Amino acid sequence: MQTTLFRSSPELVPVGIKDIDVKDKIIKLDTFFYQKWHDQYLMWDPTEYDDLDQLIIPSSEVWKPDLSVYAGYSDSNYFPTVSTSAVLFANGTVLWVTPFTLKSRCSVTPPQDTDETFECILPIGSWTNDIRKITVQEVRQNVLEGMARESFHDDNRKWKLESMTARSLERQYSCCSHPFSLVLVDLVLRKKPQTDD
Repeated sequence: MQTTLFRSSPELVPVGIKDIDVKDKIIKLDTFFYQKWHDQYLMWDPTEYDDLDQLIIPSSEVWKPDLSVYAGYSDSNYFPTVSTSAVLFANGTVLWVTPFTLKSRCSVTPPQDTDETFECILPIGSWTNDIRKITVQEVRQNVLEGMARESFHDDNRKWKLESMTARSLERQYSCCSHPFSLVLVDLVLRKKPQTDD
């Protein structure tokens, strides 16, 4: 039986910074988790359906890649769970965007020589499917140039989001015979000047 390869383009779109724990390297963000993928089983010819070229259906009705933030905290959700609708396009593209409050440990970063900045790397990938089944590719390298321009609210009193970049890679784990496809999201935050109230 031939395995179908799904190519997914995930993006963690920041909405707001909820909390930063510098000591324990934990970040909590409000986000939109944007996912787009192609599903060959969801293609149709619009001319056969009165020029219908897209459908909006409950996301529970379609297969979704099991993408998660690998270092997500157990009191948060590893996977987005809000039941927003998915958009299906006639060419087989599926688009699903859902709000997601992320609480995650930050992956190991180089030691920081100042407490004025905080860097956090978040790996996103399939929980169970290696590169033979799912590959992921960043939507754009500079995340702040995309949907974040419209969605991000810079209202955290202590921290400013300086940059947010994404890059794709493959990583081999000791558990498994084949590598996994990941997107690494790298956030750099800087402390805001504090004023006396």
